Amino acid sequence: MNNEKKEMSKSLKFALVIIGVLLIIAIAVILIVIGNSKQMDGNDSALNEPGTSTTPESSISLPDDTQELLESYETLDTVSVTLNQIVFASNVEVSSGDKVSVYVYSLPQFVETFTVQEENGSMYINGLETVLKTMSLEIGTHHLVLVLDDQILGYVEITIPEDFRTEISEENPDNENSNESNSSNENTSNTKTETKVETENIPYSTEEISEVNMKRGERRVTQAGQVGRKEVTYQITYDESGKEISRKKISEKIVVNPVNEKVLVGSSDYNINTDTYRYSVGYACQNPTSAMCTSSDSEMYSTTLTVNEDHYVVCVAKSCSNDGLPYLGSLIKVNPYSNTIMNVGTYQGETWYFTEQGVFDRQKLTMDICNKYGLACGSW
Repeated sequence: MNNEKKEMSKSLKFALVIIGVLLIIAIAVILIVIGNSKQMDGNDSALNEPGTSTTPESSISLPDDTQELLESYETLDTVSVTLNQIVFASNVEVSSGDKVSVYVYSLPQFVETFTVQEENGSMYINGLETVLKTMSLEIGTHHLVLVLDDQILGYVEITIPEDFRTEISEENPDNENSNESNSSNENTSNTKTETKVETENIPYSTEEISEVNMKRGERRVTQAGQVGRKEVTYQITYDESGKEISRKKISEKIVVNPVNEKVLVGSSDYNINTDTYRYSVGYACQNPTSAMCTSSDSEMYSTTLTVNEDHYVVCVAKSCSNDGLPYLGSLIKVNPYSNTIMNVGTYQGETWYFTEQGVFDRQKLTMDICNKYGLACGSW
C-alpha cells in the first residue's frame, strides 16, 4: 500500500514538472510574438520617413502580382514621364496643391508623397529622382503607382539605368574605418545643377484682313512680320558625363516684342471697273422634250443674270418681269448646257433647265446690281 502511494506521488510530481515546462514554453512563445509585433510597429514608425519602404497613414493595399495591376488599373495619362518629373495629361483630375502618394509596385514600397504643382496650365509632380536614388531598385523597368485620396490614379512606367546610383567610393577599400563613409556616399548623386539664361525667339502671328477691293484669293502683305526675343532663365541638371537630364524654367523676360504680319486677302468676285452684266429671260422646266425647254413643256418662267461668263437664275416663277426682280431668296448659279442656249441648275433640290430666249444688251457692272443680288464686288 505504501509502495502504491509512493508511485502515485512520483507520477504526480512528474506530471507537475511537465505542466510547468509547457507553461514556461508557452509564456516564452507569447513574449517572442509580442516582441516581434512591437519591433514591426517600431519599424513601421521609423519607415514612415520620406524614401523608406513603408506606406503613409493613408496607405492602401496593392495586389501582389504585377499582372493583377495591369489588369486592374489603367496606365496614367501623362504628357511626359522622367525619373524626376511626371506631367499629368489634362484629363487627369488633379489640382495644384493635391497630395499624391507614389509607390514602387515591384517591391512594393512607398516612395514619397508629392505636392501637385502647376505651370502654364500643366499639372505635375517633381523631385522623384532624389528619393528613388535612395531605394534599392534593380536596373530595368518599374511601375510607379500614383494614389490620390486613397484612389489609384493609375501607373506610369520608368526605367532605371545602370548608372542611376552613384557607385560606392573605391578609395581606401581595405580601411575598415571607411565603411561608414562609403555607406553614406553610395546614395550621393554626381549630378550638377546650374542656372542658365537662354535667348529664345517669339514667333509672330499673321493677321488676315478682308479686302473687298481685291479679287478673291489674292493676298498682299502690308506689314512684314518680325520675330521677337525673350530671355528665359532655366535651372538645368546634368549627369556626371555632362548630359542634360532635366531643366526647369524659373523666369522669362521679353526683350523684343514680336511684330505681327498683316496680309490683305481679297474677298470680291467681280470688279465694277471692268466687268459687265446682262439679263436674259426664258422658260424653266424639269423634263425638256427637245434639246431645250419650250413653251409646251415649261413649268415656270425664269430670268437669268450673267456677269462676265457666270450665269445666275434670279427668278423662277409663273411670271418674271424683264428687269430681273429677285423673286428668289438666293441666287441659283447655273452651268451652260452643252451646245445649246439652255442652262442647268438645282432648284428646290431638283434639277431644272433654264433657256435664254430673250437676251438683253450687256451693260457695265455697278454696285447697285451687286448689292441687289448679293454679289461680292469691289473696285481695283
